[in-house]
Amino acid sequence: MAMFPPDWSISTEWLFYVTFVPASFVLVRIRYPILALGLLSVVASFALMTLFHFEQPVVSALTPLLWHGSKVSAPVQGWLIYFCPYVRLPEFLAGALADKAYMARGDAAAPTVAGRVLVALCIAWCLAIVLVPAISELPVIGSLLSNFIFAPALALLLYDWTCHDTWISRILASRPLLFMGEISYSVYIWSWFAMLILHPQFVSSAASPLAYFNSSVKLVVTVVVTTVIAYGSYHLVERPARQRIRMLLMGAIPRRPKAEPALGAGGRHSRSVLEGRD
Repeated sequence: MAMFPPDWSISTEWLFYVTFVPASFVLVRIRYPILALGLLSVVASFALMTLFHFEQPVVSALTPLLWHGSKVSAPVQGWLIYFCPYVRLPEFLAGALADKAYMARGDAAAPTVAGRVLVALCIAWCLAIVLVPAISELPVIGSLLSNFIFAPALALLLYDWTCHDTWISRILASRPLLFMGEISYSVYIWSWFAMLILHPQFVSSAASPLAYFNSSVKLVVTVVVTTVIAYGSYHLVERPARQRIRMLLMGAIPRRPKAEPALGAGGRHSRSVLEGRD
């Protein structure tokens, strides 16, 4: 963390990659992923609240096992409630279940009344956590603020917004949003460097209109610099590396021979359809 703060997030994603292998055997057998997502949300919430309620005995047990340096890593308690990859597995599984539901959705139907009510409740829940201190400061809620508190609602919202043709889905599918999504990982990595480089710039000693103007300029410049670097990094490093890795992996998997289209009446049309699908 002292050298590169995003390291904790990257290592957590590594655990997700490893976890997905055995989890996929379970996910593929789930017939009702939305119902499974609801069950996961309830079970994970109670499990995490119980863990964080009894965190002191857990921290005491982990302290002799985990090395800690005040200038290098988070203390054991901070690691447990925020950086620990194991407490973030429910978030990953919620996203996997939402994706499972999306892949199995079939023909997209019009939004139902129940679906609209559920979307409204998810949005209201997220806004209440952010805007109403009386809710977010509740002990039973506060223990989940660092990780799982928004995950179930966001998973359901993403599923709904990608399954139905609405103004929100059209915005999410627009070219600017797709561009931002493509470079988002590079933005996450390079934003730290941009903020570090620009940190000494546009600094004011006291609050004033000029100070607020300087801060606004600093924010805009940081976003622009980050986007430019991330765009270059995505095209020069990330995308070529991902394509190369996929080529190597796919090259190791024997391809099945293409099915021969049926001959006779309509045979030429069948061949063109199969080739078009390939």
